[in-house]
Amino acid sequence: MPHTPPANDYDVVIVGASFAGAACALAAAQYGLRVCVLERKTDPGERLHTTGIVVKEAMEHTWLGRMPDHLVQRVANVRLYAPNLHNVLLTAPGYYFLTTDTPNLMRW
Repeated sequence: MPHTPPANDYDVVIVGASFAGAACALAAAQYGLRVCVLERKTDPGERLHTTGIVVKEAMEHTWLGRMPDHLVQRVANVRLYAPNLHNVLLTAPGYYFLTTDTPNLMRW
């Protein structure tokens, strides 16, 4: 008979269902690994007060391309500020970024 692993037999355990944790879990699962994600909050979007910025390549070449339209907004350029208020404008013809409704993206 084939061996059936126990229900708690995982290849990868990820602690934290943050944006990065969720991305790691999805990538590992896509490679066929058995993944367990541990999160202390019952709602992964709880207490998130940040807007994620996603680059064009991540949207076009990863699972992020499947995000529902109501969770993202396309923007043509992004200005990044340092604590001393020096800044740099990120823009290029045909390039775009996406901002996310991160709490609801995590719930999705």
